[in-house]
This record gives sequence, structure tokens and C-alpha cells, in this order.
Amino acid sequence: MINQFFSLKINMESGNYSGIFSTGLVNLINKIVTFSTLVITTPILLNYLGTERFGLWMTVSSLIMVLNFIDFGINNSLITHIAHAYGKQDFVTARKLINTAWYVLCTLSLIIMILNIVLIQYIPWGKLYTIQNQILNTEFQQVMVVFIGLVILNIVPSMTSKVQLGLQQGQIAGVWQLLANISILPCIIMTIALHGTLLHLTLSLMLPLLLSQVINTFLFFYKNPELRPTITPPSISDSKNLLKNSTLFFILQLSSALSFAADNIIIASSIGIDAVYEYAITDRVFSIIAILSGLLLMPLWPSYSTAFASGDKQWAFKTFKKSLQITIMAASTMSLILFIFYSDITTYWLNHTLQTPLLCLIGFALWKVVEASGNAIAMLLNGANIIKSQVIIAIVFMTVTLTTKLTIGYKFGINGIIWSTLIIYSTVVIIPYIVTLRKIFTTQHIKYLKS
Repeated sequence: MINQFFSLKINMESGNYSGIFSTGLVNLINKIVTFSTLVITTPILLNYLGTERFGLWMTVSSLIMVLNFIDFGINNSLITHIAHAYGKQDFVTARKLINTAWYVLCTLSLIIMILNIVLIQYIPWGKLYTIQNQILNTEFQQVMVVFIGLVILNIVPSMTSKVQLGLQQGQIAGVWQLLANISILPCIIMTIALHGTLLHLTLSLMLPLLLSQVINTFLFFYKNPELRPTITPPSISDSKNLLKNSTLFFILQLSSALSFAADNIIIASSIGIDAVYEYAITDRVFSIIAILSGLLLMPLWPSYSTAFASGDKQWAFKTFKKSLQITIMAASTMSLILFIFYSDITTYWLNHTLQTPLLCLIGFALWKVVEASGNAIAMLLNGANIIKSQVIIAIVFMTVTLTTKLTIGYKFGINGIIWSTLIIYSTVVIIPYIVTLRKIFTTQHIKYLKS
């Protein structure tokens, strides 16, 4: 069954890849549903929760990205390594990687869950988010305990979607993600109809995602017994090698999460929880750019890795240039449209006028183009296993941007936060990326994954 995956023939010369189109199509539908859910639920939740609780809801939602790093980079590392094994038709290595990752992730999840139960009660969430209301503070404390617990439970089953992506079967994981996203909207509406609390809304957001991952994992290993984790645990050396290979991805994920997803936390603690609402709404309006660009770019990561493993660098370079051109043109066009019609969009969406500063709008419009371009470059670097350079760049960016936002940026309100991100990313990340790309294209040098 799964052996058929490794017998598929890939037509690299014509620029076609068996998994890109189907995965991209499912991702497109998925992103449309996700964005539609955001559009529908935002005014409903704003009216139901009020500005302060809605700000906390947005903060919790942004923490999903921050907490993605708690798998220590293993899941993202699997994408590259499984795709590499796929390109070399190495079934034994793929099965070994999956088995090792399964046991390591189970162990890590257990350890992190124990730490969560023991330590989270001592974290002063109220002071961190400047929550003055004691009742709201207690409610938010409960939300964080449950939220982080559900994120931890999702670590192991989420591995399956990364394996499927590496095997050019990302459309399967995408379908289950789609079903989860479709069910979130009725769950939220039902929770509101039953007068649920912020905790109940958090459950309505997280449980469909967790359930879809669990079902996908069960069906994947049921249909592909050759890849099931064995009773015999992996050797210590295999576990060490997996953690060693994943360390760079972990640092990269952590740095990126702290750099981008910490904005709402910084705004809540330094400017005020009410300011999170205005910033988050603006971010959501422009987020359609990142959502749509992601559906194009993400399937290219394992495709690049497979191309490099099979020795077809020409296809990878040609595809990258096309993807970068399309990304820049599409992102620029969409940013301009959203900037021009921002007032109309928010007024129709929220039923009232949002007085977002002009500088903030310009910053978001420019930032989304730069961000999309950086992501297009990152997919090629990930596929080529050029991770160390990205880690160094990410650490420098994280250090500079957080320092700037915490010391200077917040003094200019939400304008300072978005412009700090834009200026620092353009100089600290994009310029080094361009230098790295020039070295790759001029020397035709690619760092291959070790077997």
C-alpha cells in the first residue's frame, strides 16, 4: 500500500509534481473556509464577549502559533527527511524515522504535560496581560490551563500530517483539516447560543482540530501498516540523531513564534488589552494575504526536498523563481486592494467604523508583501536543508525586533509595533536571504541531507 507512494514517478522536467496540485487545491478550499470562519465569527464574538474578553480571545488564538514549537521541531524536521527518503525511494529510512519520532514525541508530550499541570498555576497571567478584573483573571487562568493541555495532546497526532506532506500526500491531511475548520463555526455558534464562557469557546476552537488529527492518524496507520510504530522502541542513538536534526527547526520555530506571535502579548502588557482589539482586527483583514500565499508555498517545501534528493536542481530553481514572482505580484495586488477598501471592509464587517491609524494600515500593507516574499524564499531553503543560516538570521531578528518593540516600538502605539516588524525584517532577514540565494544560484551548491 504505502509502497505505492515510493513507486510513483515524478515528472520534474515538465514542472509537474504529483502532490502539489491536489495539496494546493485542498489548501485553497481550506483557507477559504478558515478565512470565512474568521470573518463570520469576529463580529459575533466581539458583540458577545465585549472588547476586553475579545482581546483575550485574540491573544489565546495567537498563542497557537507560539506553542507550535513545543514539539522541539521534530514534526517540521520530518517533512524534509521523509520527503528526502521519498525522493530516494528509501522506504526503510522513512519507516525508521516515523517510529523514532513517534516514541520521542510521546515521551516529550508526557513530560511537558506533567510540567503544565504542576507549573502553570504559578504563572501570573493577570499581571502579564494587565487584567484588572479578578473574575476575568480567574477565568483566563482556567482557559490557559485547558488550552495548553489541548495543544500538548495534539503534538503526537499532528505528526501524521507532516509525514503525509513529506510523502506528497498532503491533500489527505488537508481534507481532515478542512473538516475540522468547517465544524469550528457551528461549534462556536452553539457555544454562544448556550451562553458558554471563554473556556467553552476555547474548547469549541481546539477540540475539532484535535479530533481531526486523531482520526487522520488512526486511518493513516490502519491503511499503511508498514509505517506503524513498532512495539520495540527506537535505539538511543536513533533518538539522539532525530533530536539533533530537529534542534535547528526547534530554534527556528521558537524564534519565529516569539518574533511574530508575541505582538498581541506586547500590546496587551505595555499598551493595554483594548489596543489588542484594534491591532488584531487590522491583522485579520490583511491576513488573507498570508493565508492564500501559504496554500501556494507550503506544498513546495517537500517538493524542493524531493527534487534535490533526486538531483533535479534545475526544476527546483525554475519553480522557485516562478513562485517568488507570483507571490510578490499577488501579495502586492491584494495589499493595495485591502488598503484602499479597508474602511469599507471593516465597517461592513463590524457594523461600525474602526479608526485605525493611516501609518498602521500602510505598515500592514507593506509588511504582508515582504512577509510573503520571505516565506517563498524560506520554502526553498527548507527544501535544500539550509537551516543553520535561517536559524542565525531568525535569532538575530527575534533579538532585535523584541528589544525594539519592548523598549521603543510600543511608545508609538500599534504603529510602532507593525513598523518595527517591517523595517527590521526587511533589513535583518530579507537582505541575508538574498545573499544566501545568490550564493546558491551562482555556485549551484546545495547542501544535501545525509542519508
